[in-house]
Amino acid sequence: MRDAVPRFLLTTTVALGLSLQVALGGTASGRQLLTELHQGLESARAMPRGSSPFPSAYQEISGLIGVSRSDVARVLGSPTYCGTRDFLNDSSPDCGTKSFWAYRWGPPPPEPHLGPGGVDSTTGGPWLLLLDFSSGQVSAARWQGQR
Repeated sequence: MRDAVPRFLLTTTVALGLSLQVALGGTASGRQLLTELHQGLESARAMPRGSSPFPSAYQEISGLIGVSRSDVARVLGSPTYCGTRDFLNDSSPDCGTKSFWAYRWGPPPPEPHLGPGGVDSTTGGPWLLLLDFSSGQVSAARWQGQR
C-alpha cells in the first residue's frame, strides 16, 4: 500500500507533464525541430529559381507531431498551399481552418523562356513539407518529392 501512493503520484505527474507539453504546442524537441526547419526553408528558398534542394538534414520530421498550428504558422509563416489532402489551394487567409498545409522546400520555378512558337514545359519542382492537423496540432508530417 505504501508503494502504491508514490507510484500513483509519479504516474500522475508524468501524465500531467506530457499533457501539458502537448497543450503548449508539442515537445521542446518538436519546437526545436520547427526552428531548424525554418532556417533550412529560408536557405532552400534563397537558392536560384528552379532549384530542387533535397531536405536531407531534416529527413526525420515526426518530432513535429503535437506541435500547435499557431507555432507552425509563427515559425514557418503561411503555407504555400492549404486545403484538404484531395484539394489544395494556394495559400489564402483561411488556411488557419484547413486540415492540410504544404510548404514548398525551395524557390519558385524558373521563368519560362518562350521564343516565337515555343512551348515551355516544367517538370518536377522542389520537395514539399506536408503537414496534417487535427485539433489544432500536427497529426502527421512527411516529405513529398515532385515529378
